[in-house]
Amino acid sequence: LRGVTSPRIACGGRHAMLLPGAGDVYAWGRGLSGCLGLASTGCAGQPLPLRALQLGGIRITSIACGGEHSVLLSDDGVVYSCGANKRGQLGLGHTDPVSVPQRMFIPIDVAAGKRSGAAAQGGRIEDGVQAELDARTVRSVSRGAVHTAVLLTDGTLLTCGAGSNGMLGQIFALSDTDHQDPPDSLRLQTVAVLRASSLPVVDVSCGGSHTLALVTGGQLYVFGAASWGRLGLGPSQRTDKWTPTLVKSASHLGVVAVSAGYEHSLLRSADGNVFQFGRVGSVYQSTPTQVMNIGPGGGGAPVESIAAGNKYCVAQDDAGHVWVWGTISAFGALGLGEREGNKIKSAKVPTHVEALEGRRE
Repeated sequence: LRGVTSPRIACGGRHAMLLPGAGDVYAWGRGLSGCLGLASTGCAGQPLPLRALQLGGIRITSIACGGEHSVLLSDDGVVYSCGANKRGQLGLGHTDPVSVPQRMFIPIDVAAGKRSGAAAQGGRIEDGVQAELDARTVRSVSRGAVHTAVLLTDGTLLTCGAGSNGMLGQIFALSDTDHQDPPDSLRLQTVAVLRASSLPVVDVSCGGSHTLALVTGGQLYVFGAASWGRLGLGPSQRTDKWTPTLVKSASHLGVVAVSAGYEHSLLRSADGNVFQFGRVGSVYQSTPTQVMNIGPGGGGAPVESIAAGNKYCVAQDDAGHVWVWGTISAFGALGLGEREGNKIKSAKVPTHVEALEGRRE
């Protein structure tokens, strides 16, 4: 990192990726599933470059790490993926693990404006159709534990991977599900109603088994598992949502950013306040509730960024302060140091990480 002023880092279940800013990607951690994209399937104790991308002249602009898979976006709008693929989360049309980043398939109706002739042929996407979408810009990518979302610049949302609990938001016939979980999707498919012509999406985040989609105008749509209130639909809404559902209680909050954790969700408003719902540590909330200690409404400075993990949360305010709350595993820590010789592993309210004070660029 020497000489790098603004690197981007993405953390997965047991691995991480680094994008220094020059287009090259480095990875380290547990790579037995191939999620490091290094060709070999082993563990790396230090950042190693993804040589396959470098040799191909592919320059990456965005990275995202899931439970055991990784998704990368190139400067020409092409999405690549690698790692575990048992549920089709790589969007490659099969369920085999991949140790070198491969280009994801794109639906014909999105790539070619529903060319009836190509669609009728079925099977593998034609190279010409694929190339047409490559010229468009993908806005962002997001990954959950076993599913992936790709957001196009026109607001169309695509998902692939595990269909459990409806976390893909795709419409299936009852005959396909047999009154059980929707099937997995091995390739990216358009999410029901969340497209440019109906409800264009501006931000998306994949959680453990649910998905958040923020559309134009600040309205929040959710789909997936409803347990522990992670969809924010209220105590009476305990049924999983297979298709996007509006969170009415968030419509007046002025939401501009979303982050889905393993069993909870975070929202950030235009004025820098933070709201959460779902289970964070021992706290359980079924509707968006303002987080105290941070944000103007909570007695703190406006928040600039939010991130939801597995039972814990992180936020940074406009003064450069980093705040954490929730709980973490027995082998980790929240960055709050020690108490009586033991690592601090929980915080009921947002707590300032003093070790990072003064380190903002």
